[in-house]
Amino acid sequence: MPNRKISNDLKERAVVLIMVGWEAEAVAGALGVSERSVKRWTERMACHGTLKYRSTLTGRPRILHGETLESQLYSPPTTMCPSPFLRSITLEPRRSNNGGKPEA
Repeated sequence: MPNRKISNDLKERAVVLIMVGWEAEAVAGALGVSERSVKRWTERMACHGTLKYRSTLTGRPRILHGETLESQLYSPPTTMCPSPFLRSITLEPRRSNNGGKPEA
């Protein structure tokens, strides 16, 4: 059978049919899925109590969390002009490695 997305509703119905006494082969034929899938869903429900698949591969943890990210994305842009900062940087005398004395 081709790979396709099967809804959780259909999976739950398959598990319920198994619980009421249907055979996995009959459920698979009635719902148009593989017998192996029906057995896998039944095992998952028995072990975990849910059909939602949770991968053990989680990846790197987030650096920015939801609140921080939202505050950064939706904060109003700053209206400060950078020119005072640039002026103060350019007006300061340049210092070299000669003991902190300004260059000529």
